[in-house]
Amino acid sequence: MKQRKTYPPFGVNVPTLKPGTYAVHVPVGKAGGTPVIALPLTGDDGRRRYKVGQIEIR
Repeated sequence: MKQRKTYPPFGVNVPTLKPGTYAVHVPVGKAGGTPVIALPLTGDDGRRRYKVGQIEIR
């Protein structure tokens, strides 16, 4: 049986977010998140990413 990789606890090597309201944007492009395609939609941030909403971290 293949050994599963164990991950450190959240926040050790993963940056945590400070409380606040954050915009959520998505790109259309490469698998790594590099925006490639500009869409004919409103909400473009000038870097081919499109706002789909926001999230509040408390």
